[in-house]
Amino acid sequence: MKKDFQDVLDPFCVGQGWFILEFPSLIVRANPMLLDEDLTKVNNTIKRLKLNDDRFVNDRNTWLAPYCLGEATFSLLKKMLHLSRMS
Repeated sequence: MKKDFQDVLDPFCVGQGWFILEFPSLIVRANPMLLDEDLTKVNNTIKRLKLNDDRFVNDRNTWLAPYCLGEATFSLLKKMLHLSRMS
């Protein structure tokens, strides 16, 4: 939980564009245009939450590949996400 780690950004304080998803690697990075203080916070959050561990990168690929191959629309992916959160 956020309250357990002071080096993890509060999701309600994250600015638009602070995190970047690189393609085709699907690695999450901090936006290099951030101020040094925010850049450090974003990098600490990525590291603490292990956002680039294989498990998460593979999960991103599982969702993105059908879209890139034309096998799923963005609308369908949103519906699938909603359904996965309900289960």
